[in-house]
Amino acid sequence: MKIAVIGSHQVGKTLLVNELSRRMKIKKIDEVSCYVWGYFYNLPYFEKELLMILEQLRREMDHANETVITDRSMHDIAVYSYYLYRKKLLTKHEASILLTLTADLASKYPYDFLIYVPPVKIRNFRKFGIFDERARIEIHKLFLKYLKANRLKFKIIRAKEPEARVRECISYLRSEGIYC
Repeated sequence: MKIAVIGSHQVGKTLLVNELSRRMKIKKIDEVSCYVWGYFYNLPYFEKELLMILEQLRREMDHANETVITDRSMHDIAVYSYYLYRKKLLTKHEASILLTLTADLASKYPYDFLIYVPPVKIRNFRKFGIFDERARIEIHKLFLKYLKANRLKFKIIRAKEPEARVRECISYLRSEGIYC
């Protein structure tokens, strides 16, 4: 079973995944974008996005027969690829390849639960390249459109504080029959 915590950057996904993994004793798959951007920072955006798809798939396949919680998903990569295209950092052809690949993989290896973490106001926002506060809000809007357009079932976390978010997620997962 795959549980994916999704959303734009700096919304608290990693903290949430770490806490859910620890408290519910679920194996976690760490965020691939940190790995790819850390080791391959100088690559063009298309190559970085492609590497993220491959690394996400590899990590998910390594745990295919286990219950896991993943920090981001193929859906995140699709939304970010579209955002990069809109910012003219990917060509139409590159975006088409990435969007087709993520859609095919998410369809072939679906997520059982999608937990969407919307942005909240934070004091110490860390800008990373083009991913600033404005981008975070724009990507949030793209996420909501993407999830609805693809008719994906997802749970929006409404709580604002980290501990309340963790409790809301645990309550939701237990209501869906997940006890680890």
